[in-house]
Amino acid sequence: MKYQDFLKKFHQQVFSIGYDKQLILAIDVCKKLYFDYAEFSEKYKCGDKGILLDAIAILEQSKL
Repeated sequence: MKYQDFLKKFHQQVFSIGYDKQLILAIDVCKKLYFDYAEFSEKYKCGDKGILLDAIAILEQSKL
């Protein structure tokens, strides 16, 4: 599968579910990628892992 095909399929699947499930998906993805992002941020002195943690917290609060 080409990247463009993947993107098209991904968009179709994500936008076919409701907002609440999209929000849960976003939180899950951010949590799963956090440790890789933190390692990357430390290694390359790029980005701010604290901002990602804040974003996750805000997303979790918005679920309520």
